[in-house]
Amino acid sequence: MVKDLPQKSKRKSGPSKITKAFIPLIILILVLSYVAYFFSFSSNYVAPPSPSSFKQSEWMSMIPSQIEGFRYLNITSLSSYPNLFSGGTILSIPDINLNISLSDVTYGLDMLIGEDMIVSVIALNPSIRDEVSSALNASSLESTTYRNVTLYLLPLSPITMQDSAWICLHQGALILSEGKKTDGIKLIIDSDSSPFFNNDSIKIGYLLSSLGEDQLSFSYFRSGNNSYNVDWEMRSVKSGLTVRYLLHFPSSSDLDSKYSDLVKNIFAKSKSVYRSDYFIFGDFSYSPSEIRSVLMGL
Repeated sequence: MVKDLPQKSKRKSGPSKITKAFIPLIILILVLSYVAYFFSFSSNYVAPPSPSSFKQSEWMSMIPSQIEGFRYLNITSLSSYPNLFSGGTILSIPDINLNISLSDVTYGLDMLIGEDMIVSVIALNPSIRDEVSSALNASSLESTTYRNVTLYLLPLSPITMQDSAWICLHQGALILSEGKKTDGIKLIIDSDSSPFFNNDSIKIGYLLSSLGEDQLSFSYFRSGNNSYNVDWEMRSVKSGLTVRYLLHFPSSSDLDSKYSDLVKNIFAKSKSVYRSDYFIFGDFSYSPSEIRSVLMGL
């Protein structure tokens, strides 16, 4: 009869005493790390404002929805910055013997329509509007009419001095579009039927990114293809040169996945960073000597 083989000594299953001693510490570290992350992630959260609190400014009525981007300049406020504008003339139109000075303008808008068409809007003070209207009416320029607005063809653009340009006076502003096509200038005239600021996301973005009524500049651009999945952005410049830069994402999950990289790279030099649902934005400070670069978005 074969004797039973001696049994191997049984090892105790489960963690060792040393591991057991460290488990509570590891759990505590994980909990504290999660709490710290959650606190840092949620402490800068801003509840999105209601779109109903949005109030439209005069310059917004000139912007149509079908654009790639625009830049608004508060000329009245910017005129107080020395050496920002070269000379006192903003626009000179030799074809009608007309010069528009800095003091004649309240604001300016440059709008990107499609990929290569820019339409400029120059809002005029009442004192110069009649003079501009008379000069255009008395000219022998080729013209056409669209929705009771007369469009005049300038043989030479007063901006680039290279191509021709269409020009008209509409809602107290001079609208100018380079090239032989009238599509861009017509789109601005039609902005009343399809306004840009007629979308809740756009309104919320403006309320989050605007820095009060005394802002020097405001811009919007569609972002196109990019590694962060940003679909559009806004940028506001306030007197004192505080800049608020805002990015919009198609979804909160898109923002969540890129949040750390954005804070580290895009908003690394900002004074503070905030998020609000699909938005992330931060504030930057600049010196008065940098105003040209700030207005150009550099």
